[in-house]
Amino acid sequence: MSYDEYWQAMAQVEAEAAEAEAAMVAEAEYNYQMEQLMDNRTANIINLAGFLYDTYCFAVGGVAYDGKTLPTWDEFRFDPSKEKQVAGWYAVAEASIDKKFPQEPHDSEEK
Repeated sequence: MSYDEYWQAMAQVEAEAAEAEAAMVAEAEYNYQMEQLMDNRTANIINLAGFLYDTYCFAVGGVAYDGKTLPTWDEFRFDPSKEKQVAGWYAVAEASIDKKFPQEPHDSEEK
């Protein structure tokens, strides 16, 4: 690879990184605006669930049972494959606010 090709490739990588960062910022802004539209109870549940998840991640050293790095709360909660686990964290947060065990599961359908 020539010197010019190297710097062109580096410029491409930087451009792609900037584009990805801009997309993440736009998504974060959208999520922030959507959360502002929710009632305070829902926002409190979401925030508390994130705090509890972050506390869990800290307590286990940031890694899952298989040694993989645990995702951030936002990565986790917006991952469609983690929908059931996220619902579990919301249920834990809601139960801790209400100080009572949920009467029935939030997601009773088998997936």
